[in-house]
Amino acid sequence: MIPVSQSKDQATLKFSHPEVEGEPTEFQFVLKEGKWIPRTMAGCVVRMVRSDRIKIRSIAYQLNGLDFAQPNLIPQLHKRVDDLNAINDEVEFI
Repeated sequence: MIPVSQSKDQATLKFSHPEVEGEPTEFQFVLKEGKWIPRTMAGCVVRMVRSDRIKIRSIAYQLNGLDFAQPNLIPQLHKRVDDLNAINDEVEFI
């Protein structure tokens, strides 16, 4: 890897492979959300990160909702089990 140029949010590097003859290939990178990514992938990576953040927030919101619902849910489940255990005959059970 050979640095060619760098600015605040852009960089150009040359890469070569020991088994490939010829001049090193230049790649341009951009700084997005604190990470250096290839310029050609910048648009899709940002969209993927935003999409993943939305999914994570949604999951966290659902999990937080379970924390609030769970204390009420357990007594309800116990009551339902007690009600089912109190049933004396098949007709009442159905």
